[in-house]
Amino acid sequence: MANLCLVEVWEELWRGNNELKKYCRVHDLLHDFAMYICKENKCAFDAQHAFTKGSSPERSGDWYRILLPKKNIPDDVMAHSRPAGSGPRLLHTLSLYGNDINNIPANMFLNMRALRVLDLSSNNISTMPDCVGEMKLLKVLNISNTGLGVVPKCVRRLKSLRFLDASGSKLPGISKFSSLRVLRSSSALRIPFQNDECLSLEDVSNMINLQEIGIRFDDESQWKSIEGGILGHLVKMQHFTLFNSMQMGSDLPVFPENLKAMADLEKLEIAYFAVTSCLCSFANLRELRLISCQWSNYPEFEKLPNLVSFYLNGNVGCTELPKAFGKSSGFPKLRFLAINYFYQLEAFPELEDGAMPCLELIILWGCDELKKVPEGLELLKSLKEFSYFNTGTSELRERLKEGGQDWNIIKARNPHMIIRG
Repeated sequence: MANLCLVEVWEELWRGNNELKKYCRVHDLLHDFAMYICKENKCAFDAQHAFTKGSSPERSGDWYRILLPKKNIPDDVMAHSRPAGSGPRLLHTLSLYGNDINNIPANMFLNMRALRVLDLSSNNISTMPDCVGEMKLLKVLNISNTGLGVVPKCVRRLKSLRFLDASGSKLPGISKFSSLRVLRSSSALRIPFQNDECLSLEDVSNMINLQEIGIRFDDESQWKSIEGGILGHLVKMQHFTLFNSMQMGSDLPVFPENLKAMADLEKLEIAYFAVTSCLCSFANLRELRLISCQWSNYPEFEKLPNLVSFYLNGNVGCTELPKAFGKSSGFPKLRFLAINYFYQLEAFPELEDGAMPCLELIILWGCDELKKVPEGLELLKSLKEFSYFNTGTSELRERLKEGGQDWNIIKARNPHMIIRG
């Protein structure tokens, strides 16, 4: 569609967590066609059409999907409303995201037995109607950024639930969620020690179908359980985060070898570990984030065949990266490389011809001692942007200014590259 000028990439922004976000514009023809298709598929985008007020509603449609994100729906409308027509029986998807709703009446969910997706995120609700627990077909529930505080007990009765986003709420013991695939929180879940009312490592280990979770531990006994293989049953994991919050100084624990059982991992984020070559066993890995991690023997990250995004954050002792980093044919699919807060980093290895053939963006931040740009940077034919912030000696920053020595060398070979600092 982009080649037909129906979709245009309007703006590309790298967000604070170094993820690429693309904003697109679509042709009016495509927009109108999409709206027509949605109408034919019985989708409601307007509160007046989706809901009727009072005890004798005017029949206005049998909706399959009601999508009302950020519609500023007043509480008085919610208090006396229910889906129009026979919607409760047919409704598959209901999204009320971002409406600052304070209360949702219990009768609103009555008879919604066919509901598969319910999004109540970014509202001010502090309670949830108990009848939500009767939605036997519900697969996706988003209650992130609400006033709930704790995931309601009724949620535990949802036996078909696959996706739960409870960011901002505490998670009680939910080991009975054997069907859960994604358990999402605003940050890695802090697993309390010896608290029967909260999620435990045992709960997590029993959810053998999990494909995404983040865990934060801060107790020696918890670490011993992880090191001993308590998470080894999570073989279907695709997105995994593990944060070590123990105060261990420079004596970092070694990333557990037993987690190699997560052979299907596509995204891995770990913090405060000593890393070894076991990370290179994840052949399907597309995104790797190492936060304040160290290595004594460099793992051959450049051999990861599917790595697209590589994020290195925080290493106080590293003065130079291994030569293998710039090896020809290394990092064959890498598009994004970020190196932040390597305070002692002075030099990059030479980039051989053919290294990082798909690389589009390099971001350096807080590498104060860097003395020169990677030699061979101008050979990276796919590179669109080289950004450096609070990085480099004064001499290097001078050479990278427009018209400076390094700026001229790079621009001579790659005139379209953006150099930002």
